[in-house]
Amino acid sequence: MKHFKIPKNNWKSIPLDSAKFILEEGKDYLDYTLKESDKITNRAYSLVILLSTVLAAIVGYTFTKLTSESFSNIFVMNLYFSFVLSGFIIFLATLVFPRSIMQKGRIPSKLAQESLLLNPKLNSGEIYLSYVVREIENTQDKIDFNLIKNADRRTKLEVSLYIISALLPIYLSIAFYIVS
Repeated sequence: MKHFKIPKNNWKSIPLDSAKFILEEGKDYLDYTLKESDKITNRAYSLVILLSTVLAAIVGYTFTKLTSESFSNIFVMNLYFSFVLSGFIIFLATLVFPRSIMQKGRIPSKLAQESLLLNPKLNSGEIYLSYVVREIENTQDKIDFNLIKNADRRTKLEVSLYIISALLPIYLSIAFYIVS
């Protein structure tokens, strides 16, 4: 990932209002990437809940059949399908829980640098402008990082949806064939 840098050869001539406008627009777009990440997480979470419910129903049905009848093909099929669903639940849980995303803002210890705050060559307006310029660059880096992570997570979610959409009809077809 290439880091965005504002040319520093004449940075003091950047109008402060323009820099503030760019920063505010960047923060708005960063908000968009954070909301998109939350949507991906919520969709994956919904899928985990749905698959967990289906898995519980299949396991319950299988154990009911196992105790009331002899060992059958439906038991073996349900066992395999349970393993597949468990795998999908674990895979989707990786989309839900350990998310790496860059949030808005920074902690003061990362922001406050003595070399900048106490620079005798800069007046207070120039120090403030230098912070705004740095935050513009930092915000762009955060946006780029979030866009890459969101695209990867969205692709994994889409692939999971396609596989599950194909897997459930196949399971039902085989189950009806075995039962009949």
